Amino acid sequence: MRSAWCNGTLWTAGNDVCRYKTDRASRSCLRVIKISTAHQALERDVDITMVGGDLMYPSVVTDTRSDIWIAFSSSSTSQFASGEVAEAPGGTIGATIGAIIYKTGTGSINIVSPPCTSPPTTRNRFGDYSGVAIDPARKGLGIWTAEEFGVSGCGWGTQLGAFTP
Repeated sequence: MRSAWCNGTLWTAGNDVCRYKTDRASRSCLRVIKISTAHQALERDVDITMVGGDLMYPSVVTDTRSDIWIAFSSSSTSQFASGEVAEAPGGTIGATIGAIIYKTGTGSINIVSPPCTSPPTTRNRFGDYSGVAIDPARKGLGIWTAEEFGVSGCGWGTQLGAFTP
């Protein structure tokens, strides 16, 4: 779970399991929570889904315009694990967000069983090296992300990205 606090608002995001009404299966999704620390009140609690795929390992940050940025990884049966980023102007988010894939995965991340490891292991640490941060050089209106993606040969890599509103 990753969090960001700015101007009396705490945003936090983590993994959850949910099922969108038109999806046939429960999937990994992003849980995003907004809390007013000034009023000690829950303002938003939402699961963000991808029909037919999984979203995971979110990071959140707010810029100087109070826009929320969410960086995360995604995958499905037709998409290797990829790095994505989304911006929600004014912090308005729903069950879906307009995200872009900025690093498409090129292979499967299956390091828990042969032929990727021998003997089999459960030490798959995908997701540990993901994050998002404000770029101070852009006066708080740009961000940097680091998201993981699948690499051919059963591994994963980390891609940096810079984005502005």
